[in-house]
Amino acid sequence: MKDPVCLGMCEHLLCRSCAGPRAGDGCVVCHSPAWVKDIQINRQLSSIIELFSGLEKLVNPKALEGVEACLQAGERTPEIQHEAGEGSQRSRINRSAPLFDGCFFFLMGSFSSPPKEELTRLLRDGGGQILSRQPKPDSDVTQTLNQALCTQYILFDPHGPHKPAVVRRGKVWSAPSSWVIECIAAFGLLPVPEL
Repeated sequence: MKDPVCLGMCEHLLCRSCAGPRAGDGCVVCHSPAWVKDIQINRQLSSIIELFSGLEKLVNPKALEGVEACLQAGERTPEIQHEAGEGSQRSRINRSAPLFDGCFFFLMGSFSSPPKEELTRLLRDGGGQILSRQPKPDSDVTQTLNQALCTQYILFDPHGPHKPAVVRRGKVWSAPSSWVIECIAAFGLLPVPEL
């Protein structure tokens, strides 16, 4: 909204450019009569809009560059040169090689947040596979310190009653369901937290 104005009696807010030409026709929202002399500039809202626009430019200085480039070119332009930070780039990398590619997950017990169905969907969308039986750890205990060799995870609800007895053994590691959400938010596999 640019240059917000109030239409007198009904007090609906419109842009000055929208309200001005239609003032004699009445309010476009409630159709109550409104005249040019009734239009009042809402300076408080105008200041707030200006403040938030300035904040957006500080937080994400490239926010509008991509849109402006598309408008000038008359067509869609590559967005990579107009992105702020590396989050979008890391997201594209994860599309080419799914985050949980090569990982197998067994969901132990019930889950409250996120629900089991949602967690299953997130894991599958990330390239993970769901196991129907709890995996048995390997006898090779030399792998227990290196999560990179881990391919099977037993997921559990950290607030639920079901928690695995062994956290790290062989290629099987246990992790709380919150770890999955944190990995998705970070666009990468994070270390499994100590329990």
